[in-house]
Amino acid sequence: METIGAYKARFLAGPMTWAFCIGEMQELREAIAERDAAHAWEEWNDVTLCLLAWASEHFPVLGWMPILPGLGLLSAEKFAARISVWEDIFEHHGVQFRKEHLFAGSNYRKAHKVVRVLGLGGVEESDVDLEWVEKRVGGFEPGPGGTV
Repeated sequence: METIGAYKARFLAGPMTWAFCIGEMQELREAIAERDAAHAWEEWNDVTLCLLAWASEHFPVLGWMPILPGLGLLSAEKFAARISVWEDIFEHHGVQFRKEHLFAGSNYRKAHKVVRVLGLGGVEESDVDLEWVEKRVGGFEPGPGGTV
């Protein structure tokens, strides 16, 4: 079972910020307000993983804690699976992927996040091939304001 310390070393390019945790909490609140149990469960795992990563920054002994089912495991597995897709997206755009790029968000099913993440890799917005990305990821989810 992977520890939070090992997860952070493998996937995070820097410290987990409180602001990022707050963003995840807001997404959980929205999922609860929508009364979408599956989405809320996914967001709960995102929140618990973020909080565990953040807490381990301030209390290093927590770095040895395992990531458990219901306490971030779903989120950790989801993030690990996203890495290979991001590598494909970056390769298609002729840019080397680095985990630091994901500070702009890791959900490649949101077009606005794809543009932001590729922008961190040096890809101009006008050069982002959203049609190719949409086919690669199986479609986009609505972004801010319901836009794709």
